[in-house]
Amino acid sequence: MDLSVSPRHMKHYRFADKDVDPASVVASIKKFLSENGFQIDRESSQPDLWDLRASKRGTLRIALGAVRDADVVVAGRRGKFEVQFRLGVWGRDLVVPVVEGIASLGAATAVDLHEERLLEDKMWRNILQLVDPTLQICEVCGAILNTPEDLRSHQSLEVQRVQSAQEAWERIEGAAVRSTPPK
Repeated sequence: MDLSVSPRHMKHYRFADKDVDPASVVASIKKFLSENGFQIDRESSQPDLWDLRASKRGTLRIALGAVRDADVVVAGRRGKFEVQFRLGVWGRDLVVPVVEGIASLGAATAVDLHEERLLEDKMWRNILQLVDPTLQICEVCGAILNTPEDLRSHQSLEVQRVQSAQEAWERIEGAAVRSTPPK
């Protein structure tokens, strides 16, 4: 699981042939954010386009540098629309991996980053459940698949891909060790 947070890391998916009104998806997202302590800071809508910005803040969160934000865009109409969103650390413009968080900001920050990633995943599952309860999510890479059979097949390939990548890395490391001249 990738535990980094970045404004460029937005979950994004296009839904086609789904009899769901995007406005109901937006309402569900707003409810989810509110239930999880976010306040809607900005909301704009035009025909077939909704843009939300929300944050979790307060005096203590500001003092601790623990303000969180959410950006959500839903575009399209019933039958064909897309959703993209990101939950993260307010004001961060760089990728902040958990290891870096532990090293420079402390274990509490790493835990916060991980918790926000879990919240983002929970929000994504809620969106998918609303749009189509039959959709499946790969736990390895986050891909969205149509059937449990597709998911099993995909996960099998993902496991093989990860194993191949690990084996390749081990070969590279082994070659580097063998080519290092003695001191």
